[in-house]
Amino acid sequence: MHSVHLTTDQFKTLLKLVYLGEWVVNAHKVERDEEFDELTKHLFSLTKDFNIPDISLEEDPQYPCADYENGEVRDYIDEYNELTFWDELTQRLTDKLFTERYTPEQRQSMDRSTRSQTLCRLEEEVNTFLKTTGINQIVIN
Repeated sequence: MHSVHLTTDQFKTLLKLVYLGEWVVNAHKVERDEEFDELTKHLFSLTKDFNIPDISLEEDPQYPCADYENGEVRDYIDEYNELTFWDELTQRLTDKLFTERYTPEQRQSMDRSTRSQTLCRLEEEVNTFLKTTGINQIVIN
């Protein structure tokens, strides 16, 4: 067994990193990845040792309390979700336009530079559309 010496502030930061990392791994799964889940539980169970018991549940300190989950870490998650949503939407719409506007033969015959320039131009078009019209103007047929 190894020891790691952390200040209380460093431990709080570590908990944020672990919580957020575990969230990325498990938030979308029905069956949680136990490796990440167990480490997160273990670290949260140490909050009393660092004299910060208000971060975890009093009745079961291996879990973060609601105030913790709805506080600063929720802000990081919301920011991540917002940026990821727009990036993913832009990328998928760009790919859609690329396949709609160019035949398989045209796409196949493009060299790397031409393909990259074409995708960049389409991405700019998508970004302009999304910035000027927003998501409310997207029509689904």
